Amino acid sequence: MRSQANTAKLLADNPTLMRLRELEVLEKIASTSKLNVVLGEKGLADRVVHLL
Repeated sequence: MRSQANTAKLLADNPTLMRLRELEVLEKIASTSKLNVVLGEKGLADRVVHLL
């Protein structure tokens, strides 16, 4: 639990690490399954495009 708490603190304190983690998770999802992205509002579409 301490390790998870330390990791959470690092991610909260460093947005770049959080962004890297998001991209790693997205990569893992995309490599193991068929990824369908449905976008509704413009703001959401822009955020997903920037995430990719």
